[in-house]
Order: sequence, then C-alpha cells, then structure tokens
Amino acid sequence: MTVVDDAADAERPATYAGLDHLPVLARPLSVKRAISNIVENALHYGGDAALTLTRDGDTAVLAIEDNGPGIPEAELTHVLQPFHRLDDARARNTGGLGLGLTIVQQILQRENGTLVLKNRPRGGLRVEIRLPAL
Repeated sequence: MTVVDDAADAERPATYAGLDHLPVLARPLSVKRAISNIVENALHYGGDAALTLTRDGDTAVLAIEDNGPGIPEAELTHVLQPFHRLDDARARNTGGLGLGLTIVQQILQRENGTLVLKNRPRGGLRVEIRLPAL
C-alpha cells in the first residue's frame, strides 16, 4: 500500500502521476516516513497533495505539490530548523512541534538525498525529495 493509497482510503485528496518504477539507493522505511510526513503536511496545510515521480539524470525526484498558502520566502530556510512553526498561517491548535521538516531533511541527508522547498508561481508549495537513482 502506498502513501497516496492510504490518503485515498481516508477520503483525502491525494494523487500520483509519473513513473511506475524507479529504484533508489535508500532505506525504504526511512524514505516512506519522509514521504508520509511531506504528504501529511500538504494535506493538512495545503488541502491536497499531488505527487509526481521523475528522473533527472542519476537522481529520482519525487515532487509533492499542494494548493495551500505556501511558505513566505524569508521562512523557506527557517522551516527546516527544529521547532520552527509558521504561526501566522497555522494556529497553535493544529498540533505538531515543528519537527516534521527537520526530520525529513535529516532522513534525506542520511540517504545522500536532498529536500527542496519552493513556492509555486500560482500559489501553493512544491516539495522535492531528491535521491540517488539506480
């Protein structure tokens, strides 16, 4: 069962498009945790999650896009720091400690991957999980 299937089973708007198969050099459970965290953020704060898997040379790129408010440009690097939350856009009662993106970044660093956050030109956030492809 995939992360998108889990969301769909819970009647949450998540979609997948892209390659059917792209092996990466990484621990599957760690990568699934990272993907789950990003998808959960997209669903919670952005209202939806659209996943796309592509290959860029020797790199697998999993993009997760949402239609939420995005992240203020000045905050894009700060949200990767532990306990940092965007309180203007997210009320304290939404839960979480501000560790999710930090954990994802640490997982990807251990797997020789990278995490890229970009605001989408028409609104929303694009998160890229980039890992070495086989």
